[in-house]
Amino acid sequence: MNKAKGDFKDELTRLSEGKSLSLSVPKRTKNDHNTEYSFLQDIHNRCKNGDRPPVILWNLIPWNNYSLIHAIFVTRLQMFQRLGMDVVIVLHDKVMANMQHLNNASDQKVLLSVNNLRRWFTAAKLNPAKSEIFLESEICQMVEPDVILRWLPAIAHSSDSSQTEVRPMSVSSVLAKLFELLFETVLNVDFVLTGGRDATDIWNLVRLGLLQEHFIQDYKPPCVLSFPSIIHSAMPGDHDLNSPASTQDDDVTVFKDVNEIVNTVLGANDHYIEQIYDLFLIPQASPLSLRIDGVTIDSYETAKQKCDIKQLRKHAAQELADYFVKIKETG
Repeated sequence: MNKAKGDFKDELTRLSEGKSLSLSVPKRTKNDHNTEYSFLQDIHNRCKNGDRPPVILWNLIPWNNYSLIHAIFVTRLQMFQRLGMDVVIVLHDKVMANMQHLNNASDQKVLLSVNNLRRWFTAAKLNPAKSEIFLESEICQMVEPDVILRWLPAIAHSSDSSQTEVRPMSVSSVLAKLFELLFETVLNVDFVLTGGRDATDIWNLVRLGLLQEHFIQDYKPPCVLSFPSIIHSAMPGDHDLNSPASTQDDDVTVFKDVNEIVNTVLGANDHYIEQIYDLFLIPQASPLSLRIDGVTIDSYETAKQKCDIKQLRKHAAQELADYFVKIKETG
């Protein structure tokens, strides 16, 4: 464990402050106000005592691409590794892939995507000594069929109980989450890194139901670290929060050269530029602020008040171009 182990709780809280990342723990009861503090204190004590490092999980659909959203997640995972966490990435190559409309892809294409992602993660300098990558199909082989059958009614009941508090959930989303919640337990993770706070709130209610009603023996829900909804398209006026960009032209990816990346960023919608700064560039800076042309900025909103908008776009474009070209060359 590195020197951060002594202030793990404070450092994690600092990293999750502000709008770039939120931290939440399913409460033991609906009126429990101390869960988050006690959870982090337990992790802090575990690190201090040199026990098992905390584990953070990222569930990922294996699209054959490495784009801005991958860079945002990987960069944040690197920060958690420096805090002493171990990273587990689950690539959903089977059930989840089919649910996400990859069912037309051959096994060979899915395998190619998986292998490419492994190379790109290495090129992005995700610490291999503190990282494990599993395929969904591998984890499913670790789970007995009767375990899945016990989880199904539990999650269905917990989801039904949440309907009065959140928007209705589709059958496919419930089934998809069944496997994610299973993986959290099988892999014994402490944290889950995800996107979309609304969705996180919904599934925290489901976790709360599973915990309170004792459907799953010895169930211990993880702490959830979630980004705000991330848009996947740089196209002007395009604010699709739910699916990857329809074409690679819509996004910054490892498949583009320097000029293509620069042109994509310079012509991007403002929300896309905002997340480049708030979710990618600024979180990497220390102490969570950048200096551009002698001006210190801690958010894109303040940057727009202090700096020329064109200069902000040029800076973002060059930073992304340098990053993705390096990933491409080394991966």
